[in-house]
Formats: sequence, structure tokens, C-alpha cells
Amino acid sequence: VLGGQAAPESTELFSLERLAELDITFRPGVAATRLWPERHQVETSDGAMLSYDKLILCSGGRPIVPALPGADGSAVHVLRTRDDALRLRACLGPGRRIVIAGGGWIGLEVAATARLAGCATTVLEQAPRLCARSVPPGVSAHLAALHAAQGVSLRLNASLRAVHARPEGGCVAELADGSRLEADAVVLGVGMQANDALAREAGIACERGVLVDEYCRTSAPDVLAAGDVAVAT
Repeated sequence: VLGGQAAPESTELFSLERLAELDITFRPGVAATRLWPERHQVETSDGAMLSYDKLILCSGGRPIVPALPGADGSAVHVLRTRDDALRLRACLGPGRRIVIAGGGWIGLEVAATARLAGCATTVLEQAPRLCARSVPPGVSAHLAALHAAQGVSLRLNASLRAVHARPEGGCVAELADGSRLEADAVVLGVGMQANDALAREAGIACERGVLVDEYCRTSAPDVLAAGDVAVAT
């Protein structure tokens, strides 16, 4: 979708017809607003109260936006939703300059797509190697060589300090060492924050997400969690 080779709707796991065939009630635009584990009930944003025998929390997460000057500017992007992808896609093209903060999977995927679109692309990674939290050094070295061979400028041990908007459009990315990079867009790929507020407010054990055991069970009876919101204990 980010590269323009796929339609946004192609990312949907099930069509409305398939959901109906599976006898799944789908309520788009309705959020769970409060959970009562002791009553086995969930309140929703449209005022309904739903009872359950088992509840699975699959509320996912949202991108972390560091508290940096200018991080809320129009030239700064994250990539999590289809709307995020479409907004960022409009910034890509030959000769455009893209600065990516974060040398993890999201950052590197954006870097690869930006280079394919003809962008001058720079990746900033504050660690001494790419994807340091998820792969061993040999894989990090392979990823660095692969991206460098495709023209991505990699800056390790480098971090973003601020983003300065330009009146004529675009911005300047200021690094912690004082250096500056001109950019048409800055992409933040520095991590994810679990959407665990519903569970926390219900008294369910959380620590950077909803804590689960090997069977995805939470600290509340009959409540499970899975996906990006869940953290294995």
C-alpha cells in the first residue's frame, strides 16, 4: 500500500460477506469503553452493554511519538494504519528527501519503499546496529549491507533531537550531535505503545501491555489477550 502497488482494501483479512458466512457480528466504529471482569460485561461507545463467557483483548498498539520539539509537525509521519500509509505515500517520489528515525523493521521497510520510489533516504538508529533488539549481530550486518547497497544512508549511534518546519514546506531534522538534514518528510519508527488502557482501568495486570501466560490468559478470569497488546510473562 505504501508503495502504491496494492489497494488499501487489499489489507483486509475478511470481507463483510465472509464475516457473515462465519457468523461473526462485526460492529465497525464501535469501541469498548469499559470492562467489568467481575460481571463479565463490556460497555461500548454506543451505550450498549455486552455480556461474555470469554473475552479476548486484541486492541493492538499505537506508534510512539517522542516528546521532541516539532514531532507533531505536518512533515512528521508514523506508519501504523492505512491512512498513515496513504499520507506518507504522497510524500514519496524521485528526488524527495526522507529521514527515518529508527532502524527497526518499520524503519527499514519504509526505507526500502522510499528508495524504490526514488527518494534520497537516510536512516537514523541510536543503537550501534540495526534491529538490535530482535536479531543477532550477523543479521544486523547483513541488513546494513543490503540497505547500503540500495543507496540508503545509514547513521548508527545517531538520534533525532528536533524537527524544524520550513515555511515553504518540508523540514530540517536536527540530530543529537548538532548536525542537520534537509528533508521533505521525517518518519518516526521508534517503537509501539500497547493499547492497554481498557485492561488497566479494569484492574488487569499490565506492564508495557497486558500480561499473559503461555495460554494467553490474563490476571482476570475468562479474559485473554493476544496480538500487539499482549506481553508474555
